[in-house]
Amino acid sequence: MMDSILNSTFFTNLIQIMLSAVSALVSLILYPFGLIIQQFLPALDDALFQISALFNYIAQYFNWGVNATGVPPIVISMIVGYYTFIVTVTLSAWTVKLLLKWKKAVIV
Repeated sequence: MMDSILNSTFFTNLIQIMLSAVSALVSLILYPFGLIIQQFLPALDDALFQISALFNYIAQYFNWGVNATGVPPIVISMIVGYYTFIVTVTLSAWTVKLLLKWKKAVIV
């Protein structure tokens, strides 16, 4: 039952619409900051563009390297998922500790 719901076209389209809406809202919120950086900090804008270009260059050859090693894509997905989970949990725990510390400082 749950598999048929998760694999349905309606559910897939709903998820895509929700992700598109979130992406559009984030772009809308960050757009003024991008304009400010372009106008007042052109060197930073160039640096950010170069970082993006570097990641695009690396991604261009990353697939070739992965294919040459013979590592299955599912293994790479599991490794990335594991490290993403670890970083997310660590960051969440640190954030909660920081919020509790701030709350304690404000109350006292």
